[in-house]
Amino acid sequence: MGEELEESVNLLQRAIQLSPGRDEYFYMLAQVRMRQQKYDESRRLLGSLVKNGKEEDMRQRAQSLLETVNNIAEQMERSRIRTNPPPPSFPSQSELTDGAIPPDPGSTRPTLRRRIEGERMRGLLTEIVCNNDGLTIVVENRGQLFTFNASQPDRVQFISYGEETQSAISCGKLNTAKPVMIIYRGSTDAGSPHYGELLAVEFVKPEPK
Repeated sequence: MGEELEESVNLLQRAIQLSPGRDEYFYMLAQVRMRQQKYDESRRLLGSLVKNGKEEDMRQRAQSLLETVNNIAEQMERSRIRTNPPPPSFPSQSELTDGAIPPDPGSTRPTLRRRIEGERMRGLLTEIVCNNDGLTIVVENRGQLFTFNASQPDRVQFISYGEETQSAISCGKLNTAKPVMIIYRGSTDAGSPHYGELLAVEFVKPEPK
């Protein structure tokens, strides 16, 4: 099918070179490009026909097909996003260490930290899962694994009291587990696979052995 469509493209392009005034060749080429899922090219051809087509009937047909192509392209994009959601936007290094309320310039008072309300669990961050469910982290605590999920990853706060590296934060399993304090809201759904709703991840110093 792909080879046949590409052959049709070559024939139509040759026809356009020989008869550049034949609007139907441009229309047919736009149809083939649509079938090839080359929507930008199809829209370009149809847009030109809508604007410069010689016959009113051709301009109307081009407009109708253009709307169809736009709808298909939008549906394909929505489907792509649902299937392959973009990874959550993790904070930069400066944002990681900016979990504090900055003091007034020249002030000698200590920096105050914003307190996030919620339950707390200390453990080792071992994995960050990014999928259609949002952001899920896996934390080891006393030999058990707990998962915490955030359906809106951009609302999760990442806080560091030290100089954590940005490389420590990415989707997938961590090469080296990181000590963290998880701030979460306990799940009220007995059927939920997660221990709670993730509110914040606070990178902390390892506990002394």
